[in-house]
Amino acid sequence: MCSRCMPPRAGAYVETIPLPAGTTFQNALSTDTTGDALAIVAGDSNAISNVRVDVYRRVNGSYQREASLRCGAWETSTTTDVRNGFGWYGQFSTDGKLLAITDINDHGVGIGSLAPPLTAGTKATGAVYVFERRTSGWALRRVVKPGRAGATYETGTFGSAIAFGDSGKSLVIGQPAANNNNGVVWLY
Repeated sequence: MCSRCMPPRAGAYVETIPLPAGTTFQNALSTDTTGDALAIVAGDSNAISNVRVDVYRRVNGSYQREASLRCGAWETSTTTDVRNGFGWYGQFSTDGKLLAITDINDHGVGIGSLAPPLTAGTKATGAVYVFERRTSGWALRRVVKPGRAGATYETGTFGSAIAFGDSGKSLVIGQPAANNNNGVVWLY
């Protein structure tokens, strides 16, 4: 039996996360290397348009919600795919100061690493949002889009795999269906 499937061993530390009233847990996204910060995908009951990533931090032995991060304000369309791709994947940098979150359905216009806000477009090219933890709280630092434009890069798979390197100075993003299903790995 796999260790993930087994109940905690006797004496193991198990902790619950206090979700706000009316919130539904959707997916565990990422944890930092210390386990003191974690990101989960959450939403309001039965409202796909309210999907968000909540960041929790362990303070005095228990987790407290530190921030609720959402997709870009340019995502205002009423199409069904808007806002339900946010939080598809996530990754903290090694030092826990950056959090990359994939939105496979992002409609923002542009290529490469961009300063927010973006202009709304009509095609879901996907994006990876890079949030930074500052003394004033979490802030959206960059929005990363595929490095090239065109139909072969509008696949809905941008950000299917993400990883930080060099203490958050580089970001690797996978897009397996791009380039006629040959796949692309972007390095930013």
